[in-house]
Amino acid sequence: VASGQSVYINLNTHKADNFKGKVSKIYPSFDDVEQSFVVEASFDQLPATIYHNTQLQANIIIDQIEDALVIPSGYLSEGDSLEIEDSQKIAVKLGIRNDQWVQVISGVDESVTLLKPDEL
Repeated sequence: VASGQSVYINLNTHKADNFKGKVSKIYPSFDDVEQSFVVEASFDQLPATIYHNTQLQANIIIDQIEDALVIPSGYLSEGDSLEIEDSQKIAVKLGIRNDQWVQVISGVDESVTLLKPDEL
C-alpha cells in the first residue's frame, strides 16, 4: 500500500453509490493481532451528505490487469481443474483469487463452455 493509490469506498448510507478516493496517510504502526496497518483515505468528491455513525468499506486498488479472464470460483473442481463440455476435466493455471472470482491464466479461453461441478 502506498500514498496516492486509488480507493473505492462504499458507505452503508449510500448503498447504490461507489466513491473514489486516494490513500492519503499510512500510519507506521503494524497491529500484530489484526495483521494490519491503519490507513487514511480522502474522497475525490464528497457525498452530498455524510451522516454520523456511517459505516464504510474501502478497497485499495493495488494492481489492475487488463482483459483478464475470470470465472466464478464455484466452477473450480479439486486440483484447480475445470469441467468443460462433454464432461472433460482440464487443468488450468490460476492467478488472483477471492471468495467469488478466480483469474484463469491458461488452460481455457472465453470460447470454452464450462460446466458447474454441482450441476453434473
